[in-house]
Amino acid sequence: MVSFKKEWGLPLGALGAYALFIPCLLLCSANMQLAMLAAALGLAVIVCDLALTVERYILPNEVLEARSGEVPLLLDLVVVLRVLSTTLAPGIMASFGGASFLALTSFGHLAEGCQVADLPRLAMEGYTAFACHDGFVHVGMQTTGAAWENHPAGSRGLGYVAPIFTSRDAFAAGDAPVAWAVKAGSRVRQSICDDLAMQTCGFFAGRLQEEWNKFPAFSRFGQAWGYNITHFSADNMLKAVEDLRTDPEHPLPRASTEVAGQEAFVVAEGPTEYFGIASPLLYVTYTLLAVGLLDRISAAAHGRVLAMEEEGNLATDYDQLVLQGFSDVPAAAAEAGQVNGLWAQVDAFWNDPLNTSKLHSLHDTMHPGPPASARPSMRTSSVAPVMSPRPPFTVR
Repeated sequence: MVSFKKEWGLPLGALGAYALFIPCLLLCSANMQLAMLAAALGLAVIVCDLALTVERYILPNEVLEARSGEVPLLLDLVVVLRVLSTTLAPGIMASFGGASFLALTSFGHLAEGCQVADLPRLAMEGYTAFACHDGFVHVGMQTTGAAWENHPAGSRGLGYVAPIFTSRDAFAAGDAPVAWAVKAGSRVRQSICDDLAMQTCGFFAGRLQEEWNKFPAFSRFGQAWGYNITHFSADNMLKAVEDLRTDPEHPLPRASTEVAGQEAFVVAEGPTEYFGIASPLLYVTYTLLAVGLLDRISAAAHGRVLAMEEEGNLATDYDQLVLQGFSDVPAAAAEAGQVNGLWAQVDAFWNDPLNTSKLHSLHDTMHPGPPASARPSMRTSSVAPVMSPRPPFTVR
């Protein structure tokens, strides 16, 4: 039975809470319930770790005192910083830094090796990301649209829409756009793919909005890594597209197979380009969570060892500072019939390191002498040995 006290129960509780904390934190952007569960588990881990630090002062532990004495204040400060760096810091990077949003997006379906002409069909099939061999994003023809309409006037921004053609030659020939690159808060840029073999890559805007709207946030949340796309509604995107098509300077034709209201709106930027700072923060989060997990596994194992040593000290009348007799065996071990067991070996290693008791027994067996009653023993006799008098010195 597990006893939740002293050096064993708290590290085990912290380890269990932290093992659940990791997946909840990485997927906290999926919905608010997971985010709240991750926050509760992180708080439980912090409480367990800090309680273990305080317990060293209020609950004396003989093993720790014998090994290290008083725990210095500097060591406790290091412990607190380590606890916060593996719980609070990953929580901030996963939520405000966008690491969880990038992790969740990376789990989605990727249409790799496609053509940009297939983007409308891929969007309807539920893909999250795409990486196409062709495509030309005409950033010089982009227009603006209203965004953040449900926010106060002072906090509203603009959305941007640019046409995507199958190639630059298709644009020069007057072909219709096959999709639309959108962005909110900043202008549309040329697509830079992580895989250099691809020419146009990115994410489907509708899919991102569907996933990220489950995580409500304030108006300026995630500006550094692309959460702004949730504030650019599909209706405003369509209005911006109509403005481009009716532009007297550069009118754009409609595709012959295009269905009204079903245009493909995509974020035509690669993961590293679009998520920005969230990309390195995701790897830092992975590293801190791995370090935190290994740290708590080590603490739980170390706590179990200390608990076993303390139980052994309480079960036996054993003084580490006073040597006992050559062949003394702890009474508890003898009563339990463990004279030849592990504790007997440990006790013999400490009290009889040279194994002299067995040597004396072997010597008595090979060289039997007169009975013990016939010859006095120097070890058992209570009378001091009589020394022969020394001859007097002669002074010359």
